[in-house]
Amino acid sequence: MCSSAFLTRCLGLVSCCLLAVLWSVSIRAEPGQVARDWQAVSDVILEDPKQAEVRYRSELDALPSDAVTIERVLASIKLKRAEFALDRDDPESLGEMLALADQAATLGEIEWAMLAWRDSSRRFFLRGDYVQAQSSAQRVLDAARQSGARKDEAQSLNDLGVLAKRRGDIRSAMIHYENALSIRRTINDRVGMAQTLGNLALVEKNRGGLLRALAFQREAHPLFVESAREHLIANSFDSLGLIYLALEDSVEAERQFREAMRIGDLPKNQDNILNTRCNLASALLSQGRVDEAEVQARLAYDHSEKRGLKPAMTSAGLLLATLSRRRGDFAAADRFTEGSIVLARGLGDTKEIIEPLIERTELRLAQGQADAAQQDIDEALALARRDQMRLLERTALEVHSRVLMARGLGDQAFQSRLEFERVSAEILGPDTMRRMAELLDAERERASRIVPAGPVKAATGRVPAWWLALGVLALIAARLFVAGVGRRVA
Repeated sequence: MCSSAFLTRCLGLVSCCLLAVLWSVSIRAEPGQVARDWQAVSDVILEDPKQAEVRYRSELDALPSDAVTIERVLASIKLKRAEFALDRDDPESLGEMLALADQAATLGEIEWAMLAWRDSSRRFFLRGDYVQAQSSAQRVLDAARQSGARKDEAQSLNDLGVLAKRRGDIRSAMIHYENALSIRRTINDRVGMAQTLGNLALVEKNRGGLLRALAFQREAHPLFVESAREHLIANSFDSLGLIYLALEDSVEAERQFREAMRIGDLPKNQDNILNTRCNLASALLSQGRVDEAEVQARLAYDHSEKRGLKPAMTSAGLLLATLSRRRGDFAAADRFTEGSIVLARGLGDTKEIIEPLIERTELRLAQGQADAAQQDIDEALALARRDQMRLLERTALEVHSRVLMARGLGDQAFQSRLEFERVSAEILGPDTMRRMAELLDAERERASRIVPAGPVKAATGRVPAWWLALGVLALIAARLFVAGVGRRVA
């Protein structure tokens, strides 16, 4: 039999090993109050932006202001991030953040410089300033490659892919996404993989590749859920809803969008939920539920207008134009449509240009202005074909055939209708629809099993400090137990 002393010595060795592991995990997860711990700063801001602003302003005020030091630059970046979280991200503030990023890079704080550039890029993107967003994202990419930060490199490639997609440069977008996904698979960045897979799904959806879109989304969704981050899970349901909407199943699309709203409609997430509001309005409008659609469209428009978020304002304005036209308020429809077209052309976003052009075509037809409608639909069709947006090409072809008929060009209208039928068969043919139905049923069943029923808590990747204390108590209790056994054995 084992002696009490032998058991005690063995347990002591195991205890030391376990304590070492717990301590190392705690050190990595709880870096303490180190100024350079930007992840901890992000957690503080996410928890309570107002309190974070007070805290970081006090920290900045306590530092000497007569020189540019690392401490002062980092404190300034933290304060700016807290202000951004409170929606105080006007162009002047964004310019100040870029200057701080440059100072951090000059002082050797590359990680913080990348953080500030990325934050600025995201804010510029939401405001529709794609040139500045591209510049900031490129700065992050260059710095990440120079410093060997693979995770940051992948994020930058993903961001550049989003910007390329907005410009209608689908080839560049796919290259960026595929390079980002390759890196993220290599380093096992599961949240990053989900993000890029979701973006690939949206590109394929716009190109009419609904099966490939769903394949990407099916791979992404469990990773989003695993992340336990509200905005990411909400985005995943939103993407799935868009696929249903493309399949003209507005009822199921509505269900997915409402699930996205249930998870993501939080005070801190209003900027990110705007697209889902617009998509939900589209699903409701497809079902003829005009009043409900208008509520969502108006909420999205008012918030985006207040915040100066031009891309979202373009989409919401387009919905309000459609609603106004259907109600016979052509003056309001014309006003919203013109506003969306002007904003979209300023942004250079092909998709956002095509959609209001199609809506203005419908408006011109309703007003009996077939010649003016022809100009708009010709431009929309040309842009959709140029940028391989097959779903929009299909929509434009159907409207195009009606415009030609209204102009008395029956033969050309018939040819345009045949082209519409051909594209429809390619995108939504019987085989595709059958396979999509099977996959979507499987996806819906799987999603119902893995989606949390209650509010989702944001994962920070940090280990609570009390884990270490609990581990110590458990080890002490185990040693006392073995000691007692040892005495009985002896």
